[in-house]
Amino acid sequence: MLPKYLKSSRLASVLKPIVVKLGKMPISALFRRDVDTNLYPTYLNVVSQPMSLQRIQAKIDANQYLEEQQFIDDLQLIVNNSIAFNGINSPITANANSIFLAGFDFLKKMSAEGKEET
Repeated sequence: MLPKYLKSSRLASVLKPIVVKLGKMPISALFRRDVDTNLYPTYLNVVSQPMSLQRIQAKIDANQYLEEQQFIDDLQLIVNNSIAFNGINSPITANANSIFLAGFDFLKKMSAEGKEET
């Protein structure tokens, strides 16, 4: 069994290109960085655990993901936060869900190939 730091380092090499791809998607614009609480002062009253692609990238860079599911959970948290703040039928939430599905599909494909996708 690999030590945790090796597993997290290898997982990071798989997750980094996924976050880059997600960040390049036009629909990801609102999810690339943390919500600006100066513009949306009530956000932290509604969302107790903010998540963004920027935060996910920081966690990848710090080798904090030990399992693929942790990455998926953070993508799901983006969706859940959008539902809580924008509503389930919001186009913003639809975009969050599309990002989640794309991230899940990219991860599934790369895991099946056993290598980084180009």
